[in-house]
Parts: sequence; C-alpha cells; structure tokens
Amino acid sequence: MSSNLNEAPNFENNLEAVLEIASQLDSLRETAQKSLISTTVRDRGYFLPAEEDHVLANWGSYQQARAALHEVIESITQQENAPERATMDQFLIAFASAILLIEAARFLRHYLAEEPAIRSKLNEAQPNLKIGKDTFEKIQRSLTDPSNALRIREARDFYELHQSEIDEAVKKHSRLAPLHELIQQRRGVLDVSTARYVKSRIRDRKKQLTEAVLQKGLAKAIYGIQQLGAIAIGSLSTSPTHQPSLPAAIAKQMANTIRRGDILVTRKENALTNYFLPGFWPHVAFSVGDGRVVESLKDGVKNRTLESTFHNDAMIVVRPLLEPIEIDLAIQRAFKHVGKPYDFDFDFTRSDRMVCTEVVYRSFSGISEIEFTLTKRAGRHTLSAEDLLAMALDGAKFTVAAGFHPAATSHVLGPEEATQLVRNTIGQKQPSLTRRP
Repeated sequence: MSSNLNEAPNFENNLEAVLEIASQLDSLRETAQKSLISTTVRDRGYFLPAEEDHVLANWGSYQQARAALHEVIESITQQENAPERATMDQFLIAFASAILLIEAARFLRHYLAEEPAIRSKLNEAQPNLKIGKDTFEKIQRSLTDPSNALRIREARDFYELHQSEIDEAVKKHSRLAPLHELIQQRRGVLDVSTARYVKSRIRDRKKQLTEAVLQKGLAKAIYGIQQLGAIAIGSLSTSPTHQPSLPAAIAKQMANTIRRGDILVTRKENALTNYFLPGFWPHVAFSVGDGRVVESLKDGVKNRTLESTFHNDAMIVVRPLLEPIEIDLAIQRAFKHVGKPYDFDFDFTRSDRMVCTEVVYRSFSGISEIEFTLTKRAGRHTLSAEDLLAMALDGAKFTVAAGFHPAATSHVLGPEEATQLVRNTIGQKQPSLTRRP
C-alpha cells in the first residue's frame, strides 16, 4: 500500500490546519468553562447584550472551525477517485478531524446542554453567520444517531487493527508524529456503548490480513468518516464531488490581468465555510507580484502561488488606487504576516493570527489615508470581503478592475461590466444572474 505524501497535494495544508484547529477548539473549551457558564446568567435566565456578544463570538468561531475540519475531510475524499489510491497518511488526517469534531460536540453536550440560557441562545438562528435555528440540537442528535455510532466504531476498529502499518507510516514521515500523538491522546472520546471492541475478533482479522484487505479497509474507513452525521453541519447544502476551478482560458486571462497590489475576491460554490461568512463573496487574497499571493486559509497565512487562487469558481479583481511606492509598502507589510496561524475568532484587535481580510486590512491601513470601517458581527468588529467590494464601488481608494462568474459571463469582464457584476451579487445569498455571451 502506498504511503507517499506527494500523492496528496494538500497534505501539508491539511496537517497544519488540523493541528491548529485542535489548539483553537481547546481554547474555545477553556473560554466556555471559564466565562460562558456563569452562575449570574444561570440565576438571571438570560444574557445581557455584552454577554450575548461573547457567546455568539465563540459560537461563530466554533462553527468556522467545525466547517474547516469538514472541508479537510472532503478534500481527502475528493482526491480518492479509486480505493487503491487511499493512503494511511490521509486516513490519519481524516480520523483526527473526526475525533476533534466528535470531541467538540460532546463538550457541548456535557458542559452546555444543561445550561438553559446558553442552550436557548445557541439554538437561535444567526442570519449574519448563516447559522440556522436549532443548530445546537442538530449537533446533539448527531451524537446519538445509531448509524453514526457504527461509523465511529468502524473507523476506530480500523485504527486499532492496523497499528503496525500506522507506526510504519509515522516512522517514515516524521511530520505525522504530532497528528498521531493527538489521536492517541484523544481517541478515548470515541468510546461509546456500541463501539466496544472484541479482542479475539481483532486477532482473527490480523491473521487474515493482506494488502488488498488493508486497502479496502482503509478506503472504507475514510469514506465512513466522511459520512459521519457528527461532521454534518445542520442541513447546509454541499456538493462533495464539486471541485472549484476557473476554466483554463479564464485563468490565463486573469493571470494576464492581475497586477501587484491587487486584491482577489473569490468564491467557491458549495463551500461549507461560506455559510459562516457574510455575503456572496467570502474570501480574499493579496497579489504580491511574481505570480504569488499572500493569503490566509485554514492552514494559516502563507505566500502561495497565484494559480492556487484559480481553484475557485468566481473572482473579482479589486485594484488599489495608489502609487507604486505605496503598493510596495503594502506588500512589505503583508510579508510580515506570513507564517501566522488562521484566526477562527475573527478578532481584529490582535495581530498574532489572521483571517484573509485582516491581511489586507493591516497591509493597506493608513497608506495614502486609507481607512477601513470595521463592522460588528456576532460580537466582533471585523472587515468582510464584501466590505472591501463596497469600498471599491464607492471609489474609496479601490476600484473594480475585472471579474468573472460562470453564471454571468463566458469571459473575463472589464471594469465596467465587472462593477455591475459586483452590484448584482454583493449582499446576496443566491443572486439571479443572466449569462452574457
């Protein structure tokens, strides 16, 4: 069986993302235990506005982290077009993601389910975060679903049965060691009444082990993890088979259009993380020249290839109205943030971790009197991708230079038409677009 890390292009990104999300979820649990569970709130029976802001900020962070873990698992299953291509490396990433998701859901049940004020608040719909009504209850129901218990058992059964193969993979690729340690420390969360393991059965299966059996079990384990109801986020619509990408001709046109200093506002259709970000356009990257961008994704702020931004379905190019020397300064600032982790808290008051728009915010703020207005969303003052688009529409030191959306056009739109595309889509959940020839 192959265990080559090069077979999984997203291995490094997924590995870093899972480890960072584990740290984030630990922080959220600590915050919840220290400040969300309050005897004052319990006695009062409701939250004051400032207390509610705190609860919703943490709830939004949790949902973002949960969606990011789901996308890690989806990216792994999308790579596996045939069971014989599955690798132990990918299983470990998916298995760790499932453990974190289940661990976080059980924390909600054990610590918050008996807190009526918190439970009621977390069951409220939050339109700004696109969180539906009764989301807390849906997460709890996923833990007691018998089919989920079976899938959890199968995944852990595979892990327990193939310890020697896992140890070999970790020994061969030392970068897996922190992930394997995370699994070993937290796998107890998978102990449920329907998931007790019969040692004699494991011994019998070991005697029958062949390469084909191992590979079949590996593929089954990965796909079983993907189907865990504990991973599903409410009733949100996704398309696991969809792989976002600009058409080759569009990507080439965009590459010839994009300049140093441009802000690339993008959208992936059916991406889970879209649901917890405001507006139709959820994400940005900062073009720094030489075919590179500085971009914050779930694996952190990195200097990535321009081509990586073409793995989206739609794009708007926003151009700063600045002198070259001012753009150089913004790019220098952006590079100072490379290497920082992603900020699932969307906290713009700290700069040791960042979301995508904060890279732009901290790179351009104050240059040529550029001012950004932060908007309070779910208890945090933030800057969204659509806030940047609104600045471009207003001519506030930015302008729309180009755009593409497959439902609206078959070619890259120039400034005027792209501006109209932004007007037709900004702030919309499902805009009605008429395709131009």
